[in-house]
Amino acid sequence: MKKLHLIFLFSILFKLVSAEEIPVLSYLQKTHQSDSIKGNLLNILPDLLYGKILNGQVILWDSPKKQIKISSESLKNIENASRTKFSESINLFIYENWNIKKKEVENKIIGLAFTNKDGKGEDVSYGFIDYNDIAVWMKKTPMPSGADGFYKINIDQKIKNKEYNYSILQYGSKIIKTADSKKLINETFKERKIVSDAPSIKEEKMISYSIENTSRIEGREVENSRLFFRAVEDFLKSNEEIYFNMGGQKISSHLQHTKFKVDRIEINEIWKKNDGKIDYAPESIRISVNGNFLEPIGIKELMSWNMQLGFRTADDFIKEKNFYYILFKINEQDIKTYDALKYAKALASEDWRNIIAYSKREDIKK
Repeated sequence: MKKLHLIFLFSILFKLVSAEEIPVLSYLQKTHQSDSIKGNLLNILPDLLYGKILNGQVILWDSPKKQIKISSESLKNIENASRTKFSESINLFIYENWNIKKKEVENKIIGLAFTNKDGKGEDVSYGFIDYNDIAVWMKKTPMPSGADGFYKINIDQKIKNKEYNYSILQYGSKIIKTADSKKLINETFKERKIVSDAPSIKEEKMISYSIENTSRIEGREVENSRLFFRAVEDFLKSNEEIYFNMGGQKISSHLQHTKFKVDRIEINEIWKKNDGKIDYAPESIRISVNGNFLEPIGIKELMSWNMQLGFRTADDFIKEKNFYYILFKINEQDIKTYDALKYAKALASEDWRNIIAYSKREDIKK
């Protein structure tokens, strides 16, 4: 089924909306998503819905008119005839209605359609899914996020808040050319926010980094890292019960002071962006002794240790970030050590939806 066919089916819905609503047909390509590793809807949705279609939990229709149901057997026949798989769909079409106001755009999702390409490069359409039939799963299914995504969102939030790269194929009764799609999107959303029945997405990312205790470089930040390592090591040496409660018995039966060494410290932290400023909210810490990690503890437990780092508490010390550290994970995306500085710079200065693209720029020094 060609895109023009999908546009024709979309036109059926045009007559069914209220005067304030504008029917819009959006189009996503699997290979055009910036967060292609973890945050790509086409890596998640087709496989999630496929099983539910086969077991009858979700109805697959021939078109948005919903006149003919496509049975699981018929879907299998489509797949076999085209030698494709619904679960590996490469294109997603979103049927939606926009109510454009002065400061906001109310967005209502009507349904989804998935397509693929056969061995000859011909389009293969699998049918239409009414969004109301799948909304419950969209709301309760977490959306994996890489560096460009945000922490703890679900699929429903991602779709309704339009957190993906897309084009517009049809706007009301007008067919939109590829060259005009970006302009239309910018004009619509530049000074308006999206409003839907899904919670808005907060600019929050889960950041994991290691505080580095190194002898290879010098400076105030490195000195502060060493200060933190010494404080943690001295505390654990002096508090055997806490050390063993954290799993220390797996490392030693009792503290051997001459052999006891804290050799790695990792922090998990939520970074929140508000009006361009980043706020840090430490969540947990993981400590390695003699090459073996103890059980992680929450930041509140760390605070109960009452360590003093100069005139600062551990919480304040961590939030100030005046130590040497290396990022190794953003949300669910692992960051290679040689890219860590680029990602750190991107988080500090760039749009949080374009972290990956910034890290790939050749003009940025590592």
